[in-house]
Amino acid sequence: MGGSPRRPSGRQPGSGSHADAEPTTADGRTERREKRQAALAYNTNGLGHLKSGQYAKAAELFTQALALHPDNARYFFSRANCYRNLADNSRCVFDYSMAIRLDGDVAVYYANRGTIYRKLGRLDEAQSDLNKAVSLDPQNPTFCFNRALVRADMGKVRAAADDFTAAISLSTDGQHTGQTTKAHFHRGVLQHQLGLFEEAAADQRVVLRADRNNAPSLNALGMALAALGESSEALALFDQAMRLDLRTPAYPANRANAFRALARFTEALSDLAQAISLSPSDAGLRAQLGETKLDCGQFDAAAAYEHAVRLDDSNPTFRLAYGRSLYLLGDLANARAQVEAAISVDPLFAKAHYQLGLVAYQGGRYADALVSLERAAALDPSSDAPLIATAAVLLDTAKAADALARLDRAVTLEQSSVRSRLLRGRALLTLGQAEAALDDLELAIAIEADEAATRKARSQHAEQAALLAQGTAGTSADEKRRRGVQADAESAAKDTAAKSDREEAGGRRARADPDPLRAECYGQRALVLHALGENARALADLDYALDVSPDDARWLEARALCHARQANLKSAETDLDSAIACAAAAPSGATARAVAARGHANIGATIASSDASHLLAPSAAFGAHLIARLRHQRAAVRFSRESYKTSAAELVELLLAHNLPHLECTRRPAAYFLLGLCHARQGRHLAAVECLNEAVAARPDVTVYRHERAKALQLAHEHAAAVHDFSEVLRSQPGNARARFRRGFAHKALGHFNQAADDFEGAKLLAPRAPELVLSYARIHAIDTIELCAPGDEPDTPPLIF
Repeated sequence: MGGSPRRPSGRQPGSGSHADAEPTTADGRTERREKRQAALAYNTNGLGHLKSGQYAKAAELFTQALALHPDNARYFFSRANCYRNLADNSRCVFDYSMAIRLDGDVAVYYANRGTIYRKLGRLDEAQSDLNKAVSLDPQNPTFCFNRALVRADMGKVRAAADDFTAAISLSTDGQHTGQTTKAHFHRGVLQHQLGLFEEAAADQRVVLRADRNNAPSLNALGMALAALGESSEALALFDQAMRLDLRTPAYPANRANAFRALARFTEALSDLAQAISLSPSDAGLRAQLGETKLDCGQFDAAAAYEHAVRLDDSNPTFRLAYGRSLYLLGDLANARAQVEAAISVDPLFAKAHYQLGLVAYQGGRYADALVSLERAAALDPSSDAPLIATAAVLLDTAKAADALARLDRAVTLEQSSVRSRLLRGRALLTLGQAEAALDDLELAIAIEADEAATRKARSQHAEQAALLAQGTAGTSADEKRRRGVQADAESAAKDTAAKSDREEAGGRRARADPDPLRAECYGQRALVLHALGENARALADLDYALDVSPDDARWLEARALCHARQANLKSAETDLDSAIACAAAAPSGATARAVAARGHANIGATIASSDASHLLAPSAAFGAHLIARLRHQRAAVRFSRESYKTSAAELVELLLAHNLPHLECTRRPAAYFLLGLCHARQGRHLAAVECLNEAVAARPDVTVYRHERAKALQLAHEHAAAVHDFSEVLRSQPGNARARFRRGFAHKALGHFNQAADDFEGAKLLAPRAPELVLSYARIHAIDTIELCAPGDEPDTPPLIF
């Protein structure tokens, strides 16, 4: 933009308000004419030196011209161009400003000053000047191009892309070919930022048709293709860029991302090492190293994030990533500190509030978790993740209805989310809506099967593309044939994968290529099927879940319950033994998910989602709470197997003061009841009464607890207390013939023969077809009591194993 400036017709150079006064004498006019002719000579000589690159000499000549003709805007403009080439930006701005003051209608003066303002970082002034230039000469593609550069620097991505489009469309005369190519490059970069990856790739292909060895464009095209899922094709482009330029760290860093997408973690780590060696102080590269190490199960990833934070401690994204890595390692205190530091830098950072909520949730601070997660949902209303996590917390705090409301919103935001439907299935099951829960879980399994088919097809396509890339390049016809083969192979692979996965969804599940999320789907569906009494189907689902995660105590527990329902008590006890051993050995929470993912082919996706996957199970699915529940269930199975002594020993230890807090409140009365039954079955009736006292005190509404206590009191010869308990049972169950029959014996023992006779006759009226309730009064004096059934065998006894 250093050529001759154009101005509207009718204006003469130097005709502004600063022109010298017109001489009034002939001598004055002659002197002025001679000065201007001399100035013109200096100017002509200066333009020659400027053209030949002798900028300092040219500037001196323009200075001499200005000394003779100080109101000539073009001389200031020409000298400013010299200073621009000499990188003397302050003098350059001064001279452009003088030119504008003398002649404010010349577009190029504003345009050139705007480019200098951009170099100085004065972007608002640069944009203002270029706006003026474009308004004065709207058909000039260079002005649009330079304004686009300024707007891109300002982060005005859409406006900058529009300016590059204008520069391209205005360059139809063939005089701006190089600039048009650059415009395509820059617009492609901006299209990528806007998520328009197809358009970004198209722009870079235009650049590469003009210059096939343009390393930045090869890199940009690779990034666009990688974003489109074509990581193998992207690798070839990054390779070429790196061969052309070995000193730019972005190229190996981007190739590392492509390797990472293809689960080729060794090569990814090697490329990142090269990138870091080229730019050791780049915090972003350290953060990328941390992500890659997490993907391949190297849990020293936190060290990479820590290094990134040391290099740039004001970056909230790095703080969040560091905090998340500590969270995955189970270091909740330091994770919380890092995430809070990220929020202090950016209080509106939705992802940081979300992560802080997860940290609080894993630490059992439910109220804090809800505050952070609700804040995250408010800051990012388009994300379903905070809603899913909030629902998990609400489920753990027995607020299933509120949880369901959040999950309904999450499903509305993302219909195809496997996790929201899985968790909604759990919420519906908690609310007793098992059929609706099953619908959600069936849909989750179908969605996951389609996603798995897509992943499998993409993986097979990537492998084929990598093999083809190793061969020699063919002719254009060969290339077309290669692309056709790839497309056919990808389609066939996807069809095959979809068929395989749909067969799994229908019950014919192959055991190859197991997937943790799919295992979660089947495990959760098994819980619903178990609740619906479909234990055979539930067992089939649990077998698959345990093939994938053989140490997952949740699925071992569920399978034990199914076995128990089918009276396969030995298998139930075996599964519970295994579940307790696994629960005792396993870390808890998100760390358990991450550790379980080690060695899995799809480890990247597994680790990436590990901060959300644990939300699918209640907090009691991990740690001491889980172990306590499993031991209660094992005690119940042992009782059912008539191992009363071992069952009682387990329950006594479980109900000790230091263990009792780990047992869910809803299970404690049942545990005392079961221990009472164990004592009663062993003839230890007073010990049974003590345990049943605890059960009745906690749950006076459960009539069978009081009924079993009455039986134990009767056998312990505490007949008055037994009469009281039997009477309470009959108050809530007036038709209970067995309780009335037993009360008759308690009255008899107390000498209340009339009441005893009334109870015996009343029992026969209540159950006329029960021969066991018919007595011979001639022999009754020799009978203390008739038990009718063993402790725990009353018809209204709730399931002992649950």
